[in-house]
Amino acid sequence: MKALRDIVRDLRARHLWEPAKRIAEKHHVNIAEVLGRKQHRPIAIARHELWALAYDHVPSYPLLAEIFDRDQSSVSCGARAHRDREAIAGIDAAEPDPETKQLVLWNYNAATSRQS
Repeated sequence: MKALRDIVRDLRARHLWEPAKRIAEKHHVNIAEVLGRKQHRPIAIARHELWALAYDHVPSYPLLAEIFDRDQSSVSCGARAHRDREAIAGIDAAEPDPETKQLVLWNYNAATSRQS
């Protein structure tokens, strides 16, 4: 098992330490928890965001797995989970298209019900 100080050293060498601290602050968790093994949801979400950001800077899952002392599939699945959450949040935040004039109420779409 890799020591926390070694993970921090690797993150600093790749200029990822400051972004990692910002991600931990954003999710209201401790940076040591993000780099650790706990699986509580807020910690895991912050960890996945860090892995996705790290992949943007170091596009190699095997190398990231070595840096974070994790399995390669864990890092890639976590980064993908973060990107999926971002995509869903982007869809939910999007304004409805005014030209379609859809009424959505309890998952009921008035525009499509008229076609039947």
